[in-house]
Amino acid sequence: MLSSELTLENYTIRWSKRAKYIRLTVSLEKGIVVVVPATMSEQKIQQVVPQFINEKQSWLQQAVKNYVTAVLRPDQLMNVYCLKTLL
Repeated sequence: MLSSELTLENYTIRWSKRAKYIRLTVSLEKGIVVVVPATMSEQKIQQVVPQFINEKQSWLQQAVKNYVTAVLRPDQLMNVYCLKTLL
């Protein structure tokens, strides 16, 4: 297994000992993070994660929209723009 985080194109994969299922998180600081169980192999991640991301596109777009409509500090606006360009 690689380090605890592996950055791939537009999202970061984070292995978690506590995770039982794949899940997505979106934040201004970390961008899109896919959390996977620590027991999941890299080969399985390569098969499952891109499909999972595609299935969750509408959720991702809504999450980014929520950040835009929330009260943001001026220094966060650039991060929102970066998140929008990833989708």
